[in-house]
Amino acid sequence: MGVKRIVSEERNRQIKALWEECSVGEIGAHLGLSKSSIYKRARNLNLPHHRQMFPKVRISQEMKEVVDGLLLGGAALMPEGKQAYFVARSQQKIYLEWVLKMLREVGISPDKKGVERWRRFWQAKTKFHYELMLFYKRWYPHGRKDVPLDLKLTPRVALLWFIRGGHLEINDGKPQRALRFWIGRYSVNGRNQILKELQAIGLKPAFYVSDRIAMIRIGPGDLDTFFNYIGPCPPELQEIFGHKWMLPQ
Repeated sequence: MGVKRIVSEERNRQIKALWEECSVGEIGAHLGLSKSSIYKRARNLNLPHHRQMFPKVRISQEMKEVVDGLLLGGAALMPEGKQAYFVARSQQKIYLEWVLKMLREVGISPDKKGVERWRRFWQAKTKFHYELMLFYKRWYPHGRKDVPLDLKLTPRVALLWFIRGGHLEINDGKPQRALRFWIGRYSVNGRNQILKELQAIGLKPAFYVSDRIAMIRIGPGDLDTFFNYIGPCPPELQEIFGHKWMLPQ
């Protein structure tokens, strides 16, 4: 084995050992390498993205509500190493552009591709953020998505959930004065947390469960309370989701 190869492999070993603990500048100063050289070696070694590559964001109450509401409404977090990114899919490109705008406003940077085609849908992703891994650990405690037991159904969270996860009840092809939320993917504890939060805002939701489905129903007597709580449809989404606020008389 040549001397150059021995030196190169030793530097790779040192980079791997220092990667999670030191900044790229510190690693470069220690090994006498440029940042670009270190990043190149890191890619060749398949090291996870370094934390310096992603802006640090403060987890504000607004950010927590936005992320929780979107996740409750069907979006997802994808982990890689010690960071994660947010992904949402929809047939409505306008909706995903609105989602990325909201995330940007709370400090979460969209992926450079923005909204792009994904099979029969549109897809929106964000950049990797270490802070999103904290959300991932809350929402995917065992690698499977579930409602966190500390979830609070604030007006913003409830609005974002309703936009994607709530539906007008349909019987015999006709809309009824009732709403449905399908929650079959969540555990018993997760479902109970949602029910508890709905009751806390003054609703009396009905819960239906069988071997095939799990569904929450908000009946006619609770509709005014629910819509007063979440507020009107966002103007940007009125054309595609405004019909959800237009209940039959």
